[in-house]
Amino acid sequence: MIIDAHMHVLLGEPGHENLPERYRRILAMLWAYGGGPPYDRDPDSFMERVEPRMTDRDGKYTIETLDQGGLDGAVLIPSDYGLALGDDQPMTLDEIHQGIAALQQAYPNRLFGFAGGDARRPNAFRDFERAVTEYGLKGYKVMPHLGYYPHDRMLYPYYERCQELGIPVAICTNMEWTTCRTRFNEPLHIGDVLVDFPDLNVIIFHVGFPIQAWFEQCLMLAVASLNVYLQFDAWIYPSFSPQQQGFIHAMNDEALIISMLDRARKITGAHRIVFGTDNNCGPSMHGEKLYDGRGMGWIVDWWRSLPERAAKYDIAFTDAEVELMLGNNIGRLIGVVDMPEYERKQRYDFPVRTPGPRPMTSG
Repeated sequence: MIIDAHMHVLLGEPGHENLPERYRRILAMLWAYGGGPPYDRDPDSFMERVEPRMTDRDGKYTIETLDQGGLDGAVLIPSDYGLALGDDQPMTLDEIHQGIAALQQAYPNRLFGFAGGDARRPNAFRDFERAVTEYGLKGYKVMPHLGYYPHDRMLYPYYERCQELGIPVAICTNMEWTTCRTRFNEPLHIGDVLVDFPDLNVIIFHVGFPIQAWFEQCLMLAVASLNVYLQFDAWIYPSFSPQQQGFIHAMNDEALIISMLDRARKITGAHRIVFGTDNNCGPSMHGEKLYDGRGMGWIVDWWRSLPERAAKYDIAFTDAEVELMLGNNIGRLIGVVDMPEYERKQRYDFPVRTPGPRPMTSG
């Protein structure tokens, strides 16, 4: 089974958008001025097209992409940038969750949704609870770059509930654009979460891309906790923009990236490494249009051929390990792949151990 553990989906429509206007403006500016001069593109001319070209309300483009790449399924991640940008989007968080749940229902055993959103929103926890209990979403996504660290105590009720339900939490650890604040994504800050919720399965999205020191922090966290999973996407190939392709990735330094995968495997075992792409599908970006016209199958083929590629550098990966990383691991975490040999007989069952804020002493 091949499951992309990290795909985004936008569900808005003109007048009721999923993305706030400021976010769309940032993307329009990147389109107009992200390359070199002459700067003759007009970002205003792109504004109306920004979101529709990435939107997939009925899942058509996402499914077409999975079919083109030979994937069985994908985990869908919500987008909620309104509070972080001070310019809220028309779609409510509950509407976003409902839209993802509708896709999960429309494509059973192919599309699997996560809850998410800005935890500072009024009623955010209520919306989360509804998403994972009533709508049947399979996990919870934390985006620290919205403006808070993953160990912020306001997130603890979410972690506690996910731990109770046995569903995973995914936490971003990558660079961000001017849309958000990268410093909050530093992986080190996940450490407190692992201490206080030792039975919580935590998927570290992006494993620190593109900062190699952050990758080392992710490895450290994987050593410290048996429940850390490392999700690789842009280290293999960054798909968001041409500018990202100047960073180190498998297509310009394959030896380094395969050695990173090897080191991660030595720490976690192949059963705690997860494949994802961080793609977003819509009319202008799906199927063979992805990866500069190479298509989704191109990136899947890279993973499938990992044993042969690694052998060039005297590193041995097996086909069975690739199967774990490509889909069985995330499938096991979200409850769609039955692998009883990986079920642990006991839990830690510790209460939260980190003391809360201490009162100031007088004098």
